[in-house]
Amino acid sequence: MTRHKNVLLAVALAVVLVVSGASAALAQPRPVAANNTAASGFPAAQSCSCHSQFLQEWQESMHAQALTDPLYKTKLAQANAGTGGAIGPFCLKCHGPVGTMTGQLGTIDPTKASGQGIGCTFCHQITGPSAPTNNVALMVDPSGVYRAQLATPTAPHPTAVSTFHSSSQLCGSCHNVAHPGNGLPVEATYSEWLASPQAKAGITCQDCHMSQTPGQIGPSMGWAAGGGPLRPIFHMTFTGAQVALGNPTLATAMLQSAATLKLDTPGIMEGAKTSSATVTITNVGAGHNLPTGLTEVREMWLEVTFVAPDGKETELGKHVFGTVLKDAAGKYPADLWTATGIQSDDRIPPKGSTTDTYKIAFPDGVTAGTIKAQLLYRSSSDALAKQAGVKNPVTVMAEDSQPVYTTVAAERAANAGELTAATASPWTPLVISIAGLLLCFALVIFFVRWGNKAPKKPRPGRGAKKADNNPTEVLEPVTAEPTVEREAAEPGSEDLSDKD
Repeated sequence: MTRHKNVLLAVALAVVLVVSGASAALAQPRPVAANNTAASGFPAAQSCSCHSQFLQEWQESMHAQALTDPLYKTKLAQANAGTGGAIGPFCLKCHGPVGTMTGQLGTIDPTKASGQGIGCTFCHQITGPSAPTNNVALMVDPSGVYRAQLATPTAPHPTAVSTFHSSSQLCGSCHNVAHPGNGLPVEATYSEWLASPQAKAGITCQDCHMSQTPGQIGPSMGWAAGGGPLRPIFHMTFTGAQVALGNPTLATAMLQSAATLKLDTPGIMEGAKTSSATVTITNVGAGHNLPTGLTEVREMWLEVTFVAPDGKETELGKHVFGTVLKDAAGKYPADLWTATGIQSDDRIPPKGSTTDTYKIAFPDGVTAGTIKAQLLYRSSSDALAKQAGVKNPVTVMAEDSQPVYTTVAAERAANAGELTAATASPWTPLVISIAGLLLCFALVIFFVRWGNKAPKKPRPGRGAKKADNNPTEVLEPVTAEPTVEREAAEPGSEDLSDKD
């Protein structure tokens, strides 16, 4: 009997040691690498339902669509076709880190963390960076201890304070991408921020992309799901520039808070055969270059047009901003997977400006018009969007316009025409009639009030009759009666006017 007890105790001890060893192994931070973590280390995002607002924000974000974005999937298919499938695992490491670590890259299951792109339980179990800051250089502790900038004592799960979650390096670990073969920086958003005035001022990626409103810098104040003190709240919107697939309202507002555009034209070209319009674009809001990220795919361009009075537009010029890659043979533009260098890069740095000049050309027979300048953006080329089967809206980031004329006489003629058109409006008679009625009412009211005014009381003075012992009595003026010659009254008649 004792022998059996000893055997049972030995088995129990072995089980405890195995479980403890497994738990200890699970609790050890490890890099984002293939097949180094059990799937149980990453619960699905649905398990975070206590944070319902954050969960809804995340579901609308591009982080949640990192694996299912049709543009990404189409580009990945092209990359795999161009490299014989060699590039796929590299791309999936960033777009599906949980799938990489759990060996579940082959399936996309929206009910599992491995199929949910960049999910809650992945980000909040990150412990810190691994060097250098690119290509998902992160350490993860998948033990169920969830980290953020502040701990929540009332949380029903283990928590830990993480200053790393407030740093831009957390974002830069994925948003800096170096070519896996030659180290060429094909995405450098974090490096761009690192050299920016915003970085020097202490403004982080989270301050802009996780604030309550695009253009707002810094978090809002609020409460965590479990209560506790008022604290800074970062929103899980991760707002970027993808209008069609992300939250369109937030994405549009983010794009329109990034840049300003100023157009300068001469107005009147009196005596000049040719003239020019200058356009200055300033990156006022982005802490990175405009555009940024995968600029082989993203498109931002300036378009300047002449708009005739009949609405017909004539293009005066166009400037496409971006990075042009080249391959080992010097051929450009090159695909990401064949690129070895950068042929050109004319993007606009943070707080930087660029100025372009365009010749003003009036179409034949046209003497007046408008110069219009627009800074435009879309998330991909129309060709790629068509392949992916997605909408590809163009967003106006900034714009300006100014009227132009060939001569002073042309300006006067154009303005006279506008005045004639305004007075010929069908609403004009009604407006004039209403104005006339209002004027009549005003005059009537004026005269009525003027006529009802009480006459002024006379001042005491010469000829005034003063009441005795009554200072408040009204003083009546004394007037001399005119001398009237009257005929003698007939006998028996009586002058009633003299009677009291």
